[in-house]
Amino acid sequence: MESGGHHGNSSHYCKHGLFDNRNREMKTDPVKHLPPEAKLLELIHQYAHDCIVVLDRDFNFVRVNQAYADVCGRDLSEFEGRNHFELYPSPFIEICRNVLETGIPYRARTIPFVFPDHPERGETYWDISLAPIRDDEGGNGFLLFTLKDVTEHHRAIAALGRNNLVLRTINACNALEAETEEDLIRDFCATVVEQGGYLSASIDFPEGEIPGPVPDAGKTLVPLQSIRLPLLHSGQVLTIVGDAKGIFQAEENRLLEQLARDISHRLSRARERIEHRNRLMESEEKYRLILEHASDAVLIANQHAGFVYANHRAEQMLGYSAEELLAMDIPAITPAEEVDHSISLFELCQKEGHVGGEVMLMRKDGSTLPVEINAVRLPDGNYFGACRDITRRRQDEKAMRCQSHVLSHIDRGVCYMDEKGIILFTNAAFDAMFGYPPGELAGKPALVLNDLDEVENEQFVSGVFSALQETDSWNGEVINRKKDGTRFHTRAQVQRIRMGEETIHVTIQEDITEMKHFERELLERKRKLQELHNMQLATHTASAIAHELNQPLFAIATYCEAALRMLESGKLEDKKLFHVLDSCAVQAQRAGSSIREMLNFLNDQTPPVENLDIHQEILSAITLVKSNNHLEFKTSVDPEERLPPVQVNRIRIQKVLVNLLNNSVEAMESSGTKSPSVFLQIRKREDMAQVSVIDNGPGLNEEEIRRIFEPFYTSRARGIGVGLSISRLLIEAQGGQLWADAGMGAAFHFTVPLARENQLS
Repeated sequence: MESGGHHGNSSHYCKHGLFDNRNREMKTDPVKHLPPEAKLLELIHQYAHDCIVVLDRDFNFVRVNQAYADVCGRDLSEFEGRNHFELYPSPFIEICRNVLETGIPYRARTIPFVFPDHPERGETYWDISLAPIRDDEGGNGFLLFTLKDVTEHHRAIAALGRNNLVLRTINACNALEAETEEDLIRDFCATVVEQGGYLSASIDFPEGEIPGPVPDAGKTLVPLQSIRLPLLHSGQVLTIVGDAKGIFQAEENRLLEQLARDISHRLSRARERIEHRNRLMESEEKYRLILEHASDAVLIANQHAGFVYANHRAEQMLGYSAEELLAMDIPAITPAEEVDHSISLFELCQKEGHVGGEVMLMRKDGSTLPVEINAVRLPDGNYFGACRDITRRRQDEKAMRCQSHVLSHIDRGVCYMDEKGIILFTNAAFDAMFGYPPGELAGKPALVLNDLDEVENEQFVSGVFSALQETDSWNGEVINRKKDGTRFHTRAQVQRIRMGEETIHVTIQEDITEMKHFERELLERKRKLQELHNMQLATHTASAIAHELNQPLFAIATYCEAALRMLESGKLEDKKLFHVLDSCAVQAQRAGSSIREMLNFLNDQTPPVENLDIHQEILSAITLVKSNNHLEFKTSVDPEERLPPVQVNRIRIQKVLVNLLNNSVEAMESSGTKSPSVFLQIRKREDMAQVSVIDNGPGLNEEEIRRIFEPFYTSRARGIGVGLSISRLLIEAQGGQLWADAGMGAAFHFTVPLARENQLS
């Protein structure tokens, strides 16, 4: 405000104020006697929410508004004839003097102050402004002193900072790893102190108590600035001593309780790991005895392919003593022409952690033998290999191939029956399918294969033979029963063949149990995907509603509080208006609370994750999308060779894949794309798997790229624009990212984490 403005109004302001500076007499109606140009200033002064005080050069009160009197807890008349700094001593007097002497206004934010006559309020915080007011002689004769209470805002900011420290502490504690429980406890306590800014933290059993949960310890402040939280899995207690800035707040308590739960869970897992290690050590001797008496040859090699262990069966199989084998390596017991193959299998085991296959070994006398080997990488870095002599098996397989030369090209089950349904012959595939040894089914009635009761079997046989009478063939699905009673589905083809006067029925059956299971699983996935879509849609809708309603609700509450202050000033007596405004404020605050509770409920989802083959999930999604769309389009999948499994929630990843594929299909269909096709690529990117979905449709421009993931944004005639935003949320919730590229044809890419064991390797 310009100094000339102060000068123009100062005489009226001082002469018609609450206190007359010369006779100190109270005025009964300060506004009534004001000239028109000063009435507006007087009304602002009288009804302002901020504290406004006018002091003379000696800092005596000249003018005090009602807000200042309320803050000080005094009546207006109590300030008459009093000196500000006698009433409230403070070094701030020097700043006031400087403003009067220099005429330069002063402003300061968040100044701490303790009311000497109201110590129960504790430390309060104020935004302060000082401005000189010119008197009739043109000098700085008065001081305009305004104050705004920012205590609650300051405390809220401080509490938010403390809560952020606790969140960082929780994240840091969850990242800790240690070999022993003692080391883990020590690291937990050090992290709480260093990251959370607390004075101390300790984990121990309560003194004088039997180890067990501490009842309600997380809700008790003992003493003023410490808190005790139970670790429910062990009976120990986490004790945290805070700093001198204040007691623990409610939200901070809740976060610290979460920290205690996380620490309890981590300690429990550490104990289980230690117990498991001890059990392994105790059982090591048992495993050694088992290996020594195993029917398979067992060889353990180090990372250089040198043997460090050989059991008794290995000595017998190869003709070497254990001492001789321990001085040898894999190439030494392998024929020269097979060394490269054996080394490649060993290198594959080093890379993948396990391997299986058939190799040739060479005995001490120079003879060779085929073996089936299964090898795994051990935790200590060595490689365990179990070798089984398959010489006899190869001989049997050769004989079997000769005996079944006629049916060697048929991989389906084949069965011959006479006209009465008696089984005459079954091939090996048919025997294996029904779980019978070769030749056992010959002479048995075919009804032993069907999982039907007597009436159902009679109806089934009647239907089959009726069809054979008309067309000499029958096709359909059958529910069968294996020898062990297991039920399974097959697709059967029955052909009637006349051989002179005899009739033979040839049945070819294919096991479709897996396909039936897949169909049921596909239907279940459709249902779960729809449920997930509905939940995510509800969450986005609620978020949009909350965003639109919270601000007006807050404004309603603010206006209601302002109206209440006017009523509390005593100038209005209408109790009905007071009741209506009070109810309005309560309902506005309740609406905001209800919205927050709804969002918390909708977002409280923690779906389980599992290790999945992302290639198979893509194929399943393609099948689902093709079954639900009329557009005929081509698909091609390019997976990286030997891609490890990913660690995701199956339903969520299916939702994302189906949504991206549906978007491509809709874009190509609406644009009339010729020869529509979708190309899917899978690549490993460090510890993530990246999936790209690329179509040959119209593509995306830069504006669409910028806004395509915004909720409710859509360029399509149908749809509400939440699919891609939901998909991004689903991917990000699993630790990945989803983005799109502009150009000819739409290209969407997302990443998901590989299974943990593959990240470490």
